[in-house]
Amino acid sequence: MRGESQCWQEAHSNPETQEIRPPKKVTFRCCGFFKKLQKEKKLQYYLGYASVEEIDTINILEATKLSMKRVINKFNFENPHLIIDGNFSLNYQNEKSIIGGDKKSLSIASASIIAKVHRDRLMSILDSKFTFYDWKKNAGYGTKKHIDAIHKHGVTQFHRKSFEPIKSLLKK
Repeated sequence: MRGESQCWQEAHSNPETQEIRPPKKVTFRCCGFFKKLQKEKKLQYYLGYASVEEIDTINILEATKLSMKRVINKFNFENPHLIIDGNFSLNYQNEKSIIGGDKKSLSIASASIIAKVHRDRLMSILDSKFTFYDWKKNAGYGTKKHIDAIHKHGVTQFHRKSFEPIKSLLKK
């Protein structure tokens, strides 16, 4: 852990990485930094997905693991070394789980930022197609305005049916 914390501190003193901060505090501007590194071949990343159907079928944690494994497979590493944000395992030989990893590891924080910015963009696209759900502002979380819109306009294919309040609404 100490090495990861030191890496985080060094990142903030390095002008090239000072834009990296915990994902909840990130802006779209920060993602340009990662695109630049990717273009310069200093960083390689892929995005993983789990569909709404997969989330509803196997639950959010298992769908997250599935998505992570899909990303790992895209790298074609024979024996990957992984650090995972959370308290679970993906059952790889060389892995380490770190609770609160996005605050302790520059690598985890970077991956979290890339994922968050991508998800925010997806929510923005959905918002442009379904303006009354206010997805751009609520990022898919059940705010009062969002729940009111579900009551008025119904559930879309993008809503997770195993999550409340949608689960209860569909039983009615």
